[in-house]
Amino acid sequence: MTSCGIYRISHAITGMVYIGSTVNKFKTRWNQHKRELSNGIHGNHKMTKDYQNFGKECFLYEVLEMCEQYRLIEAERKHLALVPSNKRYNLIIPAKDEGLFAKTYNTSIIGPDDS
Repeated sequence: MTSCGIYRISHAITGMVYIGSTVNKFKTRWNQHKRELSNGIHGNHKMTKDYQNFGKECFLYEVLEMCEQYRLIEAERKHLALVPSNKRYNLIIPAKDEGLFAKTYNTSIIGPDDS
C-alpha cells in the first residue's frame, strides 16, 4: 500500500486552503508544516501570518486522495483546480515537464513580475 497522496490544510475562519502532496506519511508531512508554521519559517508567508494571528486550532488537516507516486502531480492539480484562486494559500501550481517534477508559478495569485 502506498503512503503517497494529496492532502488539504484548511483555515476554519478564512476559508483559505492549501493543497499539497507527499511521498511520505501524511502525519510526517503535516508535522513538518506545523513545525515550520509555529517557528515562523514556513515558505508561505500568508499561511504563517494566519497561523500566528488565529492560532493552530484554526487549521484543519485532511487526506484527500491516496495515489501512486507517478500520479501525484496530476492528482494535486486536479484538487487544486477545485479551489477558487482567491481561496488558495498555494503560490505555485505543480507541473510535470518532460517526466521531471517541476513547479510553475500561479500568476493568478502572484503577478508575472513577482516571480
